[in-house]
Amino acid sequence: MAMNEWMILNKEECEELLKETQEKFSYLKEDEEINAKAAFFKALGDGTRLKIVSLLAVRECCLCELVRSSGQCEFNGDSPS
Repeated sequence: MAMNEWMILNKEECEELLKETQEKFSYLKEDEEINAKAAFFKALGDGTRLKIVSLLAVRECCLCELVRSSGQCEFNGDSPS
């Protein structure tokens, strides 16, 4: 089979794929858990938010450091001593 040919799954194969996926990712069995995870990733869907979370994953930052590092706007205030 050529690389660009698709094998479309039939209904039974799709059901088996869903079952296998749910076994690997147990949260997919509950709509409430799916919605909670979707809300979490939606919050990170903005590039600025993702950049801020990434900065905080490296080290703690004060607000002025986050503003400067995220490149969203110029921060004209003095840094705390």
